Amino acid sequence: MKISIKSVRNDLKNIVLNKNYDSMIYRIVDNGCLDFFLTDIDDVSVTNPVTKECISAYEQVIKLLDRLVLVLKNDFISSLPHQEFIIEKIIESNQEKVSNYLKLKCCLNNSECNNIVLKNVYEIAISNFCKNLEYVPELKSLFLKLDIDPDKNYNSNLMKIKKLLIDIINCNQKEYQAIYLFSDARYDITNELTHKNSQDDFQLATKEITKNYQFRYSILLDNYYVKKKYLKIFD
Repeated sequence: MKISIKSVRNDLKNIVLNKNYDSMIYRIVDNGCLDFFLTDIDDVSVTNPVTKECISAYEQVIKLLDRLVLVLKNDFISSLPHQEFIIEKIIESNQEKVSNYLKLKCCLNNSECNNIVLKNVYEIAISNFCKNLEYVPELKSLFLKLDIDPDKNYNSNLMKIKKLLIDIINCNQKEYQAIYLFSDARYDITNELTHKNSQDDFQLATKEITKNYQFRYSILLDNYYVKKKYLKIFD
């Protein structure tokens, strides 16, 4: 018998309520943000190699989600408004990456596992930022200027992109436009396709979304160019 999304959601919420997890986790599960993944949770538990504690598959998902939220809040968005909204945008527009991450079967108390988890979280965090290169020429020019190739998949390149993203954030603290560093233009355009009645309407909406992203990024990058000389304060 297939378990319902509602049932899985309730089980996950009960784990959050009975343990000391960030309340944001409860709301993310409750509002349906993770519904695309819930029926993919298996019944394979994880064993802590030191304490021999057995962690259920459901609690493993909550632990991984909690770590995702913690790293995003501490390393990326601590100075930005609307943090919960940003995290939901990241999850909804990166369903495949988030699903793969939440399926990890390693103990989070293990240092090797922590490195794997952190790498996955960083890849999720920078994903939309990199995807927006397709729609924001000014951002693409900055990547080229800094000799960053978003298509190269190795740790040093990942850390270069992470550093640039954080530098731009630090130059735009409390700036509403910074939400667009974690939004996905392609995802927004695809959503518009389902709401438009004609190809002409969709093309117009695509142009408007692209223009909006370019405008938002122009503000963010202008602030970056003006303030980047002060970034050593945050190092």
